Amino acid sequence: MKEDEDVRDARVHSETEDKVGYGKPPVHSRFKPGNPGRPKGSRKRSFSLSEIISEAMTRRRKVRRGDRVVSMQVAEIFIERLISMATTGSPSDMTKVLTMIAKNAPNLLAAPEIEARITYHRAPGSNVELPPTDLWVAPKEPKR
Repeated sequence: MKEDEDVRDARVHSETEDKVGYGKPPVHSRFKPGNPGRPKGSRKRSFSLSEIISEAMTRRRKVRRGDRVVSMQVAEIFIERLISMATTGSPSDMTKVLTMIAKNAPNLLAAPEIEARITYHRAPGSNVELPPTDLWVAPKEPKR
């Protein structure tokens, strides 16, 4: 039995010895079966705070909308809830949302100019004076 193993080892050694090269180290220096090259594995990568926040905000979560379940990014859910709190919450919440919008999406706060016409009617039997007609006329800008 011992002789068979020696013969087999000699045969394996002679067959693999000529196949030494890139990615094929000599038999005596190869890892033994069950012995990995790096027992502790590769080093763990460290993340910066901005990478962690970015990854967390782009992750998708499921949110219930009435009777449906919708998949949304965490950032979208965050903004929706923040706006909901601002519209139903305290003035400080509203200020935070408006500041964030003014900084990141100022075009959302820009409203188009609209022309409004105001017509006053005196109620029958009323003796209240109507306001002057030039009350709502915008002052003219000085020429430069």
